[in-house]
Amino acid sequence: MNIRYQVTFDDFIATYQINVKGNLSTAKQRMKVLLLLLAITVVCICLAILIRSNLPLYLAASVAFFTLLVLILSQMKSVVGKNLAPFFDNESQKRLAGPRECVIDEKGLVVRSNYSVTNFYWPAITRVETSNSYLLFFMGCILATYIPWKNVEQETFIAFKEKAIQYWQSAKDNPLEP
Repeated sequence: MNIRYQVTFDDFIATYQINVKGNLSTAKQRMKVLLLLLAITVVCICLAILIRSNLPLYLAASVAFFTLLVLILSQMKSVVGKNLAPFFDNESQKRLAGPRECVIDEKGLVVRSNYSVTNFYWPAITRVETSNSYLLFFMGCILATYIPWKNVEQETFIAFKEKAIQYWQSAKDNPLEP
């Protein structure tokens, strides 16, 4: 079974965001930073109480505001896009975007573009998810591949998704022989 679709640079950025959010080490790093900022805020408040001065309170408020700002900005897709875009010139963006075809069978899935062919066997895929815009195939915490379904007919997409999940479930019970 196969499906044809179009990938844009925005799709790449959106799935990059999903990958970063889903990555356990990134989540741990973000948690460490937030805990450090929280600790600084608490220390500043305690210092303000001990020395009876407003200066540490202003510092605590500033750190809290900065923490909130960082959290808000980390959730914004446009910020991620602006940070990633300089690393990709127009020629690189053309290679990331464009027409794709994904073919699935009992062994795995093959994704073809004008610039690459990528093959994943079902046992390598740890989970299959559907988001608001994508069918996502994960390998561990790292995003393996994605299919944007916005340009695909709904019935075709649903049939493809169900067949992919069926193959994936079957492969978990019957791994491939080397």
